Amino acid sequence: MTCELLWPYVVEAENPSVNDYLDWSKKQDYCIYKLKFEQTFVYLQAIVNFRTGVRNNRPSLRNAARRIFAPIWSGRRHPIYRYIEVDYEGQLLRLHPEIRKIVELYSVISRSGYCNQHQGLDAILEEINKYLKALIPPVPSQRHWNIAARNCTKFIKFSDLACERRIAFIKETFENNKPSLPQPIPVTEQEEEAAMSEEKMSKAELLATINSLLASINISDRSKYHGLQQKNCNQLREILQSIRDLQDNQDEPEDESESETEN
Repeated sequence: MTCELLWPYVVEAENPSVNDYLDWSKKQDYCIYKLKFEQTFVYLQAIVNFRTGVRNNRPSLRNAARRIFAPIWSGRRHPIYRYIEVDYEGQLLRLHPEIRKIVELYSVISRSGYCNQHQGLDAILEEINKYLKALIPPVPSQRHWNIAARNCTKFIKFSDLACERRIAFIKETFENNKPSLPQPIPVTEQEEEAAMSEEKMSKAELLATINSLLASINISDRSKYHGLQQKNCNQLREILQSIRDLQDNQDEPEDESESETEN
């Protein structure tokens, strides 16, 4: 559409320039040309300006772009938008200058900390709502919503921590060819208490726990765990987690075979 607007001027002008084009465009009487010019250089530019004002937290640019669209609300049947626009402008005028500055500066925030990644509060709430919907079944009850809302922050932190661990695991794999075995991220209160208690365990307590669990795994797997006395506490914690993973893997086939025999 921009080419359609500029090309007639370029054909006519001997020395095209921006200011000359703006003067030329004001003299055009063709209604379709005027409509396309307004759509492209007024309203479309206002949308670009508004987005730039939000992302870079520039209140004056946001307000200027918002006011471009204000006449449309009065030109057509948009009573709700008319009231919103008038109430917003009226509130800003009545506010103390310092309060107004705070309101305008913090109506958008950057969750990442980067100055060019600000978002409106409604957009942030929509992202949180998507997180919540991912935690509930297709036909949720009020109980499902309560559980998701109360644990949403924990799951977001879980996802961030899991991504950090994945990056660390990839680095260790390529650099050392022997990545350490990370402890699972605790989700329930019981898991968190168990993780905290293991962190506080002495070497003797870790050895006693490992020896008590060795009897529950296959004999063929026990040979891998020797020389425990020479290991430090971090290595013993990794061994303890490895034995627990083996236990979980051994329990799954048994559960499947039991269900098959019952059927």
